[in-house]
Amino acid sequence: MPLTYDYAAGVFGMNVRANTPEGVAGLPDGLLVLLLSGQRDPSAGSTPRTSPPWPGCSATAGCPSSSTCTPDARHEVFNETNRDEVVADLLGWIHTRLAG
Repeated sequence: MPLTYDYAAGVFGMNVRANTPEGVAGLPDGLLVLLLSGQRDPSAGSTPRTSPPWPGCSATAGCPSSSTCTPDARHEVFNETNRDEVVADLLGWIHTRLAG
């Protein structure tokens, strides 16, 4: 996908809409969500975060979410030197949910 102004506006607009109470309410009940993040993600600002936020998404909102914040990883967690750790976390999360 070429990064054009329209593409970027669409992606950011979708993110804004998804982070509203209406956006979360439009998700299927019980949708499992895993948020992957790197502790050194520059998009998090100057302070490394410990977990990626998703306002309004919680088990009480019908959207049980989990998050993984990989130490020393940046924004593209699947392209980091510790990507094996990220993939292992993802596969473990999937396995736990499919096994249950």
